[in-house]
Amino acid sequence: MPFRSLTADPVDLQKLADAFDEAWIAVNQPSPIEASARAAERERLSHIIMYTWQANPEADLVQTAICAFHDGSAGTGSAKRQSAG
Repeated sequence: MPFRSLTADPVDLQKLADAFDEAWIAVNQPSPIEASARAAERERLSHIIMYTWQANPEADLVQTAICAFHDGSAGTGSAKRQSAG
């Protein structure tokens, strides 16, 4: 869990949490990630958001995280998707 050792003020922590929630909805809702991969993919997304914020606290965390997630950045690779049928 990447946020375990994170040092940030409450405003930044809320910003990170909000960015995670918004990005997770954006990557999971259109084509849900399989239950067996969900925990790992949520952790990968949290790493992306944390690393983005550490590199540039003013970055658009949501859009950067969504793009990096779809590109397979920061972790486990492509998410497993549930079939639509």
